[in-house]
Amino acid sequence: MDFLISTCIFAVILVLALVVLSTGRRGGDKTRVEEMLARVTADSDEAFAGELLRLDPRRRGGGKRSIFGALYALKPFARLEQMMWQAGIYLHVSEMLLLTVVLAGVGYGAADLALGDAILAACAGGAAAVLPIVYVRWQRSRRLRAFSRQLPAALDLMKSSLEAGHTLLRGLQVLVREFSDPLRSEFRLMLEQTRLGMALPRAFEDLLRRVPEDDLRLLVVAIKVQSEVGSSLAQIIGRLSEICARASNCRGRFMR
Repeated sequence: MDFLISTCIFAVILVLALVVLSTGRRGGDKTRVEEMLARVTADSDEAFAGELLRLDPRRRGGGKRSIFGALYALKPFARLEQMMWQAGIYLHVSEMLLLTVVLAGVGYGAADLALGDAILAACAGGAAAVLPIVYVRWQRSRRLRAFSRQLPAALDLMKSSLEAGHTLLRGLQVLVREFSDPLRSEFRLMLEQTRLGMALPRAFEDLLRRVPEDDLRLLVVAIKVQSEVGSSLAQIIGRLSEICARASNCRGRFMR
């Protein structure tokens, strides 16, 4: 009976934890979205020095002042926050830590009631604590793969839009309208950054921080070069589209 009760309690807590994670991933709270935009636009230009050629996984904690504020300065927690953003989970590190502590406590308590062994209970608590991290890593990998699959078609559409005489910003708006997540949400955030005054090449660099894909890196380099020397962006993007499509086909054959 004790085992059944413990199992039910742990299952309920686990479901609640996943609900919290999925809610943060969807980002449906307007306040959270506005805060996220403030955090990605608040850094100085110096923070982006060298980011294009050397992708530093550091992520900012923004101006939030709380008891957990110092955690953002620690490299492991900064890396965790970076992974959460890349997974599309817009929670604070403090919220993730609270979630792991709760799961660890529940796992330990449930195992202790069911098994009556402190060592096994500690192992169960540790296993429960890492579940959110495992989920973040799985969601990050899944989201980056989905973005990589969408990118060749997105580049084709950008090329067609530019050849039709539209501006690059207009082409990005078309992408947001025509594509699904994760590409839609990432480019929508980038457009919001430009609307708030961020330069387009800088917004692309920040996009690369959130989506560290090699194919996207080539696009960011092309945008940066075009903004400095004024080359034909439509031709460059068309060539990138062909390269990305071939790379995607090669990856698909390898996976099969």
